[in-house]
Amino acid sequence: MSQPQETEKAAGLPITQQDAEELTDVYTRLAKIYARIAGAKMSIKTNLYTVKRDPNRPKRPPTAYLLFSQEKRPHFVAKYEGKSSQEIASEMGRAWRAMSASEREEYEVQAKALKEQFFKEIDDFNHQKSAAAAAAASKPTVSAPEPATNGTAQHSDEPKKPKKKKVRKVKEGDETPKKKKKSKPSSTPAAPAAETA
Repeated sequence: MSQPQETEKAAGLPITQQDAEELTDVYTRLAKIYARIAGAKMSIKTNLYTVKRDPNRPKRPPTAYLLFSQEKRPHFVAKYEGKSSQEIASEMGRAWRAMSASEREEYEVQAKALKEQFFKEIDDFNHQKSAAAAAAASKPTVSAPEPATNGTAQHSDEPKKPKKKKVRKVKEGDETPKKKKKSKPSSTPAAPAAETA
């Protein structure tokens, strides 16, 4: 016997191919349910969640290397014509690493200025967002009056009438009235009750 089979038998868990497929199906269904509950779109194959971002939120600034790459990419494309974009990117990375600190300083200064501007913009954005949320929370909410259940409007100053208790008539021979059992909610929706005229 092989080692996995001995382990499975020792644990009392013989797993067949059919069991494995059923477990995979169950996992897939649970993952879809969780994604639906969480309100996020989920790709079962990659298990990645997509999050909707505010379109007004400022974008993050580029790094010094990205500024270098944006400026020098046309030069590298022309120089390494016919090579793939991956090879061109690796050549740009080599050129960036080969640059001296004084050559990089130009891009780092630009990146630092863009980063400071981003932090100012994101602070303004967060301040506006929190101010809008506070304004929305401070507005009084006006709700429509609730409709009466019996078709007539009740005035708020009138006291509500107490509900009448239903009394079950006892048949001859029965000593005590039978209590209704509470039914547990089922997983399938109940059929609508037929109306009697």
